[in-house]
Amino acid sequence: MKIPGWHWGHFGGAAVVLLMILLAAGAMQMSAARDASSSESAVDAARQMLARQDYDAALAELDRVLDEQPDNGRARFLKGLTLARSGDNDDALALFERLCKDFPDMADAWNNLGVLRAREGRLDSARAALTKATQIDPEHIAAQQNLGDVYVALARQAYVDVSALAPANATAKSKSQELAALMQSAVAANADQAVAGAQAADTGPDADDSAAARERQTSTDSATANAPVAPAVVAGDTSAGTTDRDAAAAPGAERTPEAEIRAALQRWAEAWSAQDLDTYFAAYSDDFEPADELTLQQWRALRVRRITGPERIRVQLSQIEISLDDDDRAVAHFEQDYESDRYQDDVRKTITLQRGPAGWLIRSET
Repeated sequence: MKIPGWHWGHFGGAAVVLLMILLAAGAMQMSAARDASSSESAVDAARQMLARQDYDAALAELDRVLDEQPDNGRARFLKGLTLARSGDNDDALALFERLCKDFPDMADAWNNLGVLRAREGRLDSARAALTKATQIDPEHIAAQQNLGDVYVALARQAYVDVSALAPANATAKSKSQELAALMQSAVAANADQAVAGAQAADTGPDADDSAAARERQTSTDSATANAPVAPAVVAGDTSAGTTDRDAAAAPGAERTPEAEIRAALQRWAEAWSAQDLDTYFAAYSDDFEPADELTLQQWRALRVRRITGPERIRVQLSQIEISLDDDDRAVAHFEQDYESDRYQDDVRKTITLQRGPAGWLIRSET
């Protein structure tokens, strides 16, 4: 039997082999299409999990995709967002570093890399990443805003350094406070946004790059809101989506003494991470009693050297336990994870606090 269009007599086996190759290629294309559709569905499912703050489930789903498709840029991008949202700044930072190398024209990846670097106080390298994002996409609104925030943070850090060298310099102190207030207002304006919003899960290599889409899908919140130089969420567990300070400050929220103390401790850790001497020392009571038989002046001089000496500092608090002695006195126990470019440790710390007109302030620490 002859099939019209095929010359079996002359070509014979060659035609059969060609037909088999064509059929196999078609089957492979159909299989690849099914795999791509399956992976897209899995990434979409992970994005929904991220929106529900189910970080473990989202990561598990994304890891399944990446096991089969390790170069899936969209899945890698979303995994970076999930890690950042879950508080795993180190792994998120490493992932976005690699993503920017593999996809050097992905503006959203550079933007998120800049925010994560700013979180660690690496403001110069954050500026470089954000500048790269704006060069790739001059209409990237989030990157432009974050770059502006980083410049504000750098300016404030310069005035903080002047204040450390010359405490009597009223101009430097005033400008530092003005910039701090400006950054805090930026934090408040971005309080409803996530570290790297789940809405940006579609900003992988195949996403819509239009300016309108960029405005709809801001890939990160303000760099100021994440940079250690700003009084915002840096240390502590953010997996619940809000912090103790957010809860205490939210309209209509009950301001319990425990919530106020947690917020005070958070501000203290953030100021330390920011190497912000003004805010750091403001966390202490005028009646603070230094350990190791130091005078208050000796303790203050020692803290100035230890806080301003390293190039970067990160302090995170966890497992905070608070007991109230009375309405105006409390004791807090917590794990303190300290890391700088020079030293790293993890200690159990005890702090006593006293409430006054300025709120809960540190009276002693061990």
